[in-house]
Amino acid sequence: MEEKPEHPKTHYSCPPFYFYKAADLARIDEALADGCEYDAPGSLVSWLCTRTEIHAFEMPGPRYDIGNLESYQEVKRIFEEAK
Repeated sequence: MEEKPEHPKTHYSCPPFYFYKAADLARIDEALADGCEYDAPGSLVSWLCTRTEIHAFEMPGPRYDIGNLESYQEVKRIFEEAK
C-alpha cells in the first residue's frame, strides 16, 4: 500500500475505513518511531502491511475525496443531480 502515490500501480484505492486489532494499535508508538507519518491514516496500514497480516475487501459503488469546501460542494452537486 502507498499513501497517495503520484503514479498509482492499480486502479484500486483505499478509503479510510479501517478496523484494527488491539495488538496492532498497541504498535502505534513503534510505527511513529519507525518513520510512519502522523497525519496520514493510510501510513499506519502501509507500515503494518510489512509486519502483520492485513485483509481487504472491495466495496461497491463510487468514492469521493472531500478535502475542502470546493470538493464538498462538487459532491453535493453530484448527489443533488442524481435525485
